[in-house]
Amino acid sequence: MSRTTSQRGSITTETALALPFLLTLVLAGIWCIGIITTHLQCIDASRDIARALARGDAPADLQSLIRQITPPTATVTYQTTPTIQVTVKATPRPFLPFLPTPTQSAQATLHPEPTP
Repeated sequence: MSRTTSQRGSITTETALALPFLLTLVLAGIWCIGIITTHLQCIDASRDIARALARGDAPADLQSLIRQITPPTATVTYQTTPTIQVTVKATPRPFLPFLPTPTQSAQATLHPEPTP
């Protein structure tokens, strides 16, 4: 007695099982890219703001620079004595409401440039 089993519909079943996993993987990748991008923006902003403070840029120029280079949700704190320390903290835009959005931060420290 021999039985023949049909493979009909197996590809549809495998696709139906794998598709949610692949979609989750893609969404997780996009979420990670958003977090990494925000972190890199914080690093660049803290470095550039510290450099502007070390040069002794005018306060109006400094505020303009902060508005231009920081992420929209960023907060910038800095201290100028004895060394210049700049901290930039930002929360990435939520990709999906149920995913956590960890706060990213970066700090830069420089010595002020000598004044002529």
